[in-house]
Amino acid sequence: MTTTLTRLFVVVAAMAMILPLGTAAGAQSLLPDPTVDQEVLYGELISPTALEVAPDGRVIVTSREGQVTVWEQDGTVTRAAFLPVDAYDRQGGQFDVANCPRGEECPAGFNLAEGGIHGILLAPDFMTSGELYLYYTVANSLGQDIWPPKMPDARPHCDASAGNGCPSSGNDEGVWRLSRFTMDLETNIIDLDSELELFENPAEWFYCCHYGGDMEWRNDGTLLLSTGDDTTSDHSSGYSPHDQRADWTFNSAALTSQNLADRRGKVLRIDIEELESGLDGPLGDGVPGDRPGIEPNPFVQDAGADPYVYAYGFRSLYRFGYSPETDHVYAGNVGPDARNPDPARGPAAHDEVEVVPPGGGTNHGWPYCIGDNIPYNEYDFATGTAGEPFSCAGMTPAAVWYTYVPSPTSPYVQMGGGGNTALGGVAYHRPDDGALRLPEAYDDHFLWMEYSRGAVWHMPIADDGSLDTNPASLNATANGIPFVLPGLSNPIDMATGPDGAVYVVEANGSWNSTSGRLTRLQCAGCAPDVADYGGDVELLDRTAVTLVAGVDGGVAAALPTVGLVTLVLVVLGWLGVHRRRRVI
Repeated sequence: MTTTLTRLFVVVAAMAMILPLGTAAGAQSLLPDPTVDQEVLYGELISPTALEVAPDGRVIVTSREGQVTVWEQDGTVTRAAFLPVDAYDRQGGQFDVANCPRGEECPAGFNLAEGGIHGILLAPDFMTSGELYLYYTVANSLGQDIWPPKMPDARPHCDASAGNGCPSSGNDEGVWRLSRFTMDLETNIIDLDSELELFENPAEWFYCCHYGGDMEWRNDGTLLLSTGDDTTSDHSSGYSPHDQRADWTFNSAALTSQNLADRRGKVLRIDIEELESGLDGPLGDGVPGDRPGIEPNPFVQDAGADPYVYAYGFRSLYRFGYSPETDHVYAGNVGPDARNPDPARGPAAHDEVEVVPPGGGTNHGWPYCIGDNIPYNEYDFATGTAGEPFSCAGMTPAAVWYTYVPSPTSPYVQMGGGGNTALGGVAYHRPDDGALRLPEAYDDHFLWMEYSRGAVWHMPIADDGSLDTNPASLNATANGIPFVLPGLSNPIDMATGPDGAVYVVEANGSWNSTSGRLTRLQCAGCAPDVADYGGDVELLDRTAVTLVAGVDGGVAAALPTVGLVTLVLVVLGWLGVHRRRRVI
């Protein structure tokens, strides 16, 4: 304990020297909550991307390389499947067979870039059917047409004849597919031959990124799916990409996020039960509203809109949370790359937390507006001249917005500065039972991840389902003290387990990391109870597991050596050391 206190003093002293006096609120918010433990359950995941927790406590994790891993409460780890995945290598040469973590298992000509498995969802009857859903890039699909055909007014393919580097095929798009698979519940093995292909989206793979892939069930049994704008800000100097040139369509999120005919930059809503019925004709296309009791999507009467669109105007909506109690969606929206505002272009990059109300229908502004409806300027990419600011009328402002440096345009001073990668998380409604449930102060809070800063932030969900956007409410617990949950390494997805704990998958590096972690956030000093997992399970030998935070309930006790290192990393994030991973 003396050694720990000494190290703690050194780090706090170092923080006092490197943090400006004006960031006292931010420095305070870096302190971990001593009432919450962080337990690392498994640390050898390959480029993990998403997870789901089953009612019996088994955790299923997907990876960018196509691996599906199952962790059980007794510590057993099973490689459930290797799904073939692929994606065109963005502008060539970054990743090849030699750099693939799968080694000799990598197929010839392996190109992964930002593809892979990026979404998983368990069927409501998973514990009897073993069925689960994966959202992934289809191997060797570059240049294929999307099934079913895209809406006529969706963003066109890249034009190879324009000489802007498009593939000679003239089609630089690949296929993202949503499919259902079946897992053997005794062996945890997924039968890849059980695949039922359900839904497909396009992705422009030569220039970009931002593909989304999060999935949640709504109360009515329809499925929500996130998609990104599929547009980089590399060609717009980190500001709004709304290129008007016919041969630069890949540089326009106006043709994706703001285009109701395009499925990108959206929250989509799909009637999976109808799709699985296999019926032909209007009944069987998965468009909500055909079956009794299922309300239609908000734009289904618009002849020019894709009928699956639920909400639009997002840039990089990689992860979101859903509240079954209120039917709200809480989305993390990663902003562009500009560090400073530009009079000719518009505001600096803001990352955001967005709220989609029940029924959807909202426009969240990108690429015309950002943050608290701050407009970008119209910009002529051919001549390099700026025009008037866009109108933000009718657009939904962000609930929380922040920048790389402490922002004068954001009241959320607690966010301070650092890398920006706002991801969604979980709407935490504290269960009545659960041996590991978080303290009562977290009841009815939205917990969301900051990938670059290695922390989970939280804010109250109001009675009407909106977020309590009072800046003083961000990270405030019942005693009024702002606590963040740091010590994480690139948290990328999270879910609530049957024990009331919040399970987090940490990328722990990017791209080809082989040390991704499965971590559990739980009440301090609590032990799991087999009753939470149905009673017929063995539990992990906890003497072999390192508790990274809060054993004795004090801040000093909550920061052993590993915790100190991660705290220093969080501080470095404040100084802008962390950079976002392009895939999100």
